[in-house]
Amino acid sequence: MNKIILTLLLILFFGSYSYTQVDFEFTSFHPQESRQINGAYEHSDGTYIIPVTTLQSFTEDGFITLVKLNEEGIIQMEAEISLDSFHIGFPSLFYIDNQIVILGSIRRKLNTQDIQYWVGTFDEDFTLLEEQFFEPFEEGMILLQNGVQLEGDSTIVIVGSSIMNQGPKDFGVRLHLNNNTYEINYLDGGTSWINDFVQHPNSDGYLLLGKELRHADNNFQSIVDVEFQQDVNTLFIGSILPNTDTTYIINQRIYNPPPIPHGVITGVFTDSLVALKEHRIIASSMDTFYYPATRQSMDRSNNGNIYTGGTYHIDNNSIFQSSNNSAFFLIKYDSALDKLWQKYYGLDSNYYFMTGLIATSDGGCLMYGHRFTEDQKWEAIAIKVSENGTMTNTTVLEKASIKIEVYPNPFIDELYFKSEFSGEATLDILDINGRKLLSIDVDDLSQFEINLSSLAVGIYFYKIKNKEKILQQGKLIKQN
Repeated sequence: MNKIILTLLLILFFGSYSYTQVDFEFTSFHPQESRQINGAYEHSDGTYIIPVTTLQSFTEDGFITLVKLNEEGIIQMEAEISLDSFHIGFPSLFYIDNQIVILGSIRRKLNTQDIQYWVGTFDEDFTLLEEQFFEPFEEGMILLQNGVQLEGDSTIVIVGSSIMNQGPKDFGVRLHLNNNTYEINYLDGGTSWINDFVQHPNSDGYLLLGKELRHADNNFQSIVDVEFQQDVNTLFIGSILPNTDTTYIINQRIYNPPPIPHGVITGVFTDSLVALKEHRIIASSMDTFYYPATRQSMDRSNNGNIYTGGTYHIDNNSIFQSSNNSAFFLIKYDSALDKLWQKYYGLDSNYYFMTGLIATSDGGCLMYGHRFTEDQKWEAIAIKVSENGTMTNTTVLEKASIKIEVYPNPFIDELYFKSEFSGEATLDILDINGRKLLSIDVDDLSQFEINLSSLAVGIYFYKIKNKEKILQQGKLIKQN
């Protein structure tokens, strides 16, 4: 009865907005694990690469499951990537020279804030080719917000905010993948809680979007800060897109003092934050919210339409988990920022939390994040909609039941494998460039050994697969 009343109230409040029942979604669930999606990439062939980030418990290492979906949401390939780290945060995906490059922040030890950046390079079969680690931050630094972009074909630019021993700071980092070096600079004037950024049209600096707009030069030194208009009190969550040579489209959360409800503003702004056109979506009361997607809340499709989205009816006291019913909300604008439609996905017994979205090549949109289920589990979810906001299929990623122990590692000559699975499989040994050196048929995965005395001392990768999928892959170190 409460759900029926809530739905009727929403319909009355939102009037002509249409509501779409969730019938196309990709989910990943396991009762002992917390899963979420913080990034997605659409390949030129129409498939989607999605990293599902998993935390098994608050005392065990996390890992990423790379998943490839076709245009109908059916799983084509998956592979689990384990790291020697407690936490893998906010992975970003790029394609460089036909290789998948994933950037994530990692924390190696429990109860510490030893933050590093990890960059993994994979071939299109999800084979790990190379790992790089960057340590630009001092000990005790906590990352709070960040935006990530690829510049050229070998440099990743990261702009964000952090808490340091000396207090909050905005920063800019360049990771040079071709020579494994980095540069970091801290912006003057404290912090604006930077969540996104764009390069100036003439490439002479950046606009950094947080609670305000910060102009920075190419060395990430602050030039000038510009506050939003007086009637807009914004929070740091939001996104910015270039519009013309002199204007930008900004999507930002509005944070009003009581008793004024909160909301989201989307508008065309100059670089001095003069609003040329804007649209606001405001909650119906102080105990409901509109919350932009925390990672990427806005994207532009090939035909110039704009998608913005986030979480509706979020619990401000517990933004990651709650017993409140909620939903992903998605708004589509045309290129002139006139609203075409607004729809909701959820409003069931789960608590939805959107981390990002991407506009897709077919004119639709892919939203991603997680939902907190009735039995208090985090379930990763990605919802792909067509250009009119509809969906057609459902796919579920189950946890692989096989965990294969590989030891010792590092090894000298003999390498041992052990698991609870007794089926047939194939073991591939690859060099650091992804070239296959050995392919061994395994009759029984429960326990077997191989002799790799023919290999030189160095770093290698292994891949264990059956006829259906990759069961496990990882890095091997051979020593004297």
